[in-house]
Amino acid sequence: MMERSDIAELSEKIIGDMIAHPSPDMILRVTSGTSGSTPLVLVTEYDPDAPKAFIGEGFKQYLTLTGSLSSRLAHVFISSRMPSGAARVLALDHRDLRPELNDLLSDYRPDIIAGFCSYIARVLAHLSPAVSEMVKRVELRGEMLSAAFETTLRDQFPRAELFEKYMALEVGGYIGNRFCASLPRGSFHPVPGVSVEIVDPDEEGIGDIVVSKRVFRSVRLDRYRIGDIGCIIPGECACGESVTFELLGRRDMDHIRLGGALLTRNEFDRVIGKFPDLIDDYRVEARRGGQATEWGTVRLRIFRRAMAGTPELARELADRISRSLFVTRTKTFHDLAASGVLEPLEVVYVDTPFERAHKDIKLRAV
Repeated sequence: MMERSDIAELSEKIIGDMIAHPSPDMILRVTSGTSGSTPLVLVTEYDPDAPKAFIGEGFKQYLTLTGSLSSRLAHVFISSRMPSGAARVLALDHRDLRPELNDLLSDYRPDIIAGFCSYIARVLAHLSPAVSEMVKRVELRGEMLSAAFETTLRDQFPRAELFEKYMALEVGGYIGNRFCASLPRGSFHPVPGVSVEIVDPDEEGIGDIVVSKRVFRSVRLDRYRIGDIGCIIPGECACGESVTFELLGRRDMDHIRLGGALLTRNEFDRVIGKFPDLIDDYRVEARRGGQATEWGTVRLRIFRRAMAGTPELARELADRISRSLFVTRTKTFHDLAASGVLEPLEVVYVDTPFERAHKDIKLRAV
């Protein structure tokens, strides 16, 4: 089994090989560091078919919304390999989200948009209905696609196809895609050359996703624990693919275990969505164990634009949210707190908006 530290060692080996035997057909990739660890630098081989696969057939105006500098540079460099006039690429940084962006996007007239769900959500306000009508494809990557946001996208882009891609820079990009019409949201088939397994599964078959593939010349990743949680969907897909896996989120970010309790981004979004007048944004901090509890403690920080909530409102919300938030199949947060395995949910209001970058991280184990 390979861990992140093994990727760092591979990176040094690959970079040494690249310096000793240079080639123009390489891509330098840098991870974002949003998982809380040191960013990794990795060189992978350049696929000559990348420009064609990158943009897709029939698209001319590509808008990429992944945010990180390394990702934007990779997109621009790949597009530079395309035939002259084949397509144009506009790679935005999250700091470009200003009022003047409305006019820029109206002039640019994108027909394909790709990027992180939260980043695309922030750009929607800068797209006029006429521009939205021009979009024929939306490709999502880097974050979990919620049912609510999928509905929003289908309303915003009535003529567009929606696709999910599962990617990670430290493995050379592509892992799986959801181009198959038979796949439900969040499920993927591995791309050719990639092997996906689940290790250390629980009683429901949910465990760590590990990936195997060749990344550079003779260098391979052998069962690399990528940091995401998922499960294998049994049986052959209607399209004939033999392997299908479901992505459930980032370990300790979208998917946090506290003993027998499970905190998920989807469940928090569901419950927080019941209080639109009281909660505009939130962050969850989970801490495992403690002196007064068997499993852990959870703090929910809330921002409200209209006015900060009072301590009394925070206590009322803590009770209402904990009674609605399921952390096992049959038990709510309140149930487990009442039995003493979790501390009662703590809710606090904050005075300033949460900082936002190119990924929207709402849950974190601290």
